[in-house]
Amino acid sequence: MMNSEKTKEIYSQAQEAQKLLENLKNGNNVLDISGHEVETCKTKLLQMLHFRQYTCMYKFAFQEWDVNTSLEQTYIEIGVEARNLNILLNHDIFKETLCSLLLIQAENENKTIEEVHEEYMQEVGKQWMDAGLIQGLRMNIS
Repeated sequence: MMNSEKTKEIYSQAQEAQKLLENLKNGNNVLDISGHEVETCKTKLLQMLHFRQYTCMYKFAFQEWDVNTSLEQTYIEIGVEARNLNILLNHDIFKETLCSLLLIQAENENKTIEEVHEEYMQEVGKQWMDAGLIQGLRMNIS
């Protein structure tokens, strides 16, 4: 069962990451995490991970779309959005930003990058489960 408030918060976080990435991609150096403070970095890191999952969700929705039961215009809009999100996700700016945030947070928490990534992915997964967006956690390595 979906929890609309939690879903809205996840989407909001993903959209914040999207705005940040688009600004960075356009040459606006706006990734200021206030002296690498733990909470600020954590927030940005979670936003990036929500964005990655959100993009995968859009891609899946488009690929699984039943074109026989929906409006063609809606299908086209979902396809365009899925493509735009995927382009941003696969851009070097996403990879560089995520890696930087992971590195900073690993230093902040005195952990390895892998430990930080796993911990935050678990948190993102739990939030998506609580919102009713996914049923379980599994790792997709591709």
